[in-house]
Amino acid sequence: QLKVVLECLVNPWYFLREVLHIPADGMPIEIGGGVKYQIDRNNVAAWYCFLNGIDHYQSKPRQEGKTQDAVAKFNYAYLFGTLSSQMLFFNKDQDQANLNLYRLKCQRDMLPSYLQMRTLTLEDGKVDKGIENTKSIRNPVTGNTITTMGRATSKETAMKMGRGATSALQYFDEFDFINFQVEIMNAASFAYSTASKNAAAAGGLFGRILTSTPGDLDTKSGADATEYISHMLKWEDKFLDEPIDKLKSILNSPSFNRFCFIEHSWRQLKLPMSWYETQCGLVSFNEEVIMREIDLKRVHGSSLSPFKRSDIMYLINHVQHPIEQIDISKNLCPFNIYERL
Repeated sequence: QLKVVLECLVNPWYFLREVLHIPADGMPIEIGGGVKYQIDRNNVAAWYCFLNGIDHYQSKPRQEGKTQDAVAKFNYAYLFGTLSSQMLFFNKDQDQANLNLYRLKCQRDMLPSYLQMRTLTLEDGKVDKGIENTKSIRNPVTGNTITTMGRATSKETAMKMGRGATSALQYFDEFDFINFQVEIMNAASFAYSTASKNAAAAGGLFGRILTSTPGDLDTKSGADATEYISHMLKWEDKFLDEPIDKLKSILNSPSFNRFCFIEHSWRQLKLPMSWYETQCGLVSFNEEVIMREIDLKRVHGSSLSPFKRSDIMYLINHVQHPIEQIDISKNLCPFNIYERL
């Protein structure tokens, strides 16, 4: 048992491969229940960023596990990754934030009992059972706390929430659908900067994790999220081979907002056409829903646009992507190649 604990402490990939289980419908929440964690291009990039203290936005098609993957990061941090840290869960409303905390508890409850860290026997013989309710949880062994945050109803309440968010680990789920999400992050940025530096100095994990599928650009939250994303560095798999200091220096340049944008389509995740057809059928072949939720397209245009929404959707769906990139610069600004010369 001690060997497993020590290996989890020094090797998060061991925790993912051998220890972690993910809840599955029809299977009980018990030790050894659920299914094994499955790695793919998307979540390996997200974990690489997380373990190196890089803020990131993670996106892939609906029901492909991005929320469970993000919760797993906080589960690891809560148990092994840091000490005496405050972690915050944001979402579009309180119920959804509480649901993600419940998902974390389910992941924890499927671990071996000696890894769950539910109680701590003190020197005087008393037992510290920590804190556990629908809105917060405290680990009596590590002193880590996770708290869920409510819904911002105005810019003022959003800024108030942000100023009170002194935390080195923050999770924004359904980022594109959170009211005043950018105001919350901007208000929390100074407190986060201090908290993350303290965590880094102590050797603990830190980071801001955003997950979502594309929002509706006709809404303020969707438009604000898209604008925020436009200033992120787009992830490429070749970053895994770059020196981490080089990647961080690029992220810290004025060109970017210090976030890495990690998005993979269903094709990049090697999902079959039968999966795509099934998902389209589940949404009654609604073209706009398919583009946003499955094809991850951010649809521009509204009733005020001079262009028909159907025409814009057609153009977005037929954008050609480069077949190759040649980068001879030091700041990762490549030439895009669309046809073989």
